[in-house]
Amino acid sequence: MSDPVFFEPARRYSAGEIAAAVGASLADASLADVEILGVGPAAESREGTLVYVNGKKNETHLAQTRAAAVLCRAEVASSVRAGVATLVARNPQQAFAAAARLIYPQSVRPLALTGETGVSRAPASSRARSSRRVPSSARAPRSAPARWSPPAR
Repeated sequence: MSDPVFFEPARRYSAGEIAAAVGASLADASLADVEILGVGPAAESREGTLVYVNGKKNETHLAQTRAAAVLCRAEVASSVRAGVATLVARNPQQAFAAAARLIYPQSVRPLALTGETGVSRAPASSRARSSRRVPSSARAPRSAPARWSPPAR
């Protein structure tokens, strides 16, 4: 079974383009042309993805990552596997969110699920049911709401 895809990338970006757009710096400028196809979690990195690691807590993911690029802080940048574009940012999580908005611009402009007007028309069967009135004698009696009182001491 294939993975569900919620949004398609707007286009392919290079690590250099992403770094410039989010205010990060490339640790190795020779990897600026590495192609980024999407984003993903650091623990489940895939080829062509951009991942982020916010600090030393998840540093273990960096040595074996299969991602094309990693957004991280300078303190863990040396742990990134060779050949992976390392984008150094002061706040990797914020930079990752900005990169995701760039790669998936339609994700920040959701469409109505109910049509152009945002109002769905009820199916004919439910309109028919709602037209039937229940006589007041058949309804459950309404009772007054229970009052709360503090427990006895």
